[in-house]
Amino acid sequence: MLGVTVGTFKSADGVLPRGAVVTKVNDGSNAQRGGIQTGDIIVEINGTVIAGASELGSCIQSCEENVELRVRVYRVPGMDQAITDDYIDLSKVDVDQGEYLDLTVVLRK
Repeated sequence: MLGVTVGTFKSADGVLPRGAVVTKVNDGSNAQRGGIQTGDIIVEINGTVIAGASELGSCIQSCEENVELRVRVYRVPGMDQAITDDYIDLSKVDVDQGEYLDLTVVLRK
């Protein structure tokens, strides 16, 4: 279990990369320990491109327990404040300030 809630949001004009948008990180979870934050867009795990929430779920389910996952995220400062139930209000963030980060998360089920 990774310990996140994610959604798949379509970004207008491809402003943001495709991926699984983290809408919640569970306290004490593997994701939190690995540095994943609310608002991060998970775009890749162990070299597998993540285009949305379903791909993330499939990728995590296929992993063994206690494996280290290389998680690539796209992080925009303030993105956690721009997410609503089914929408990202891009007027609340400066997308140009985003950056790709490589994190390591140990998967414990």
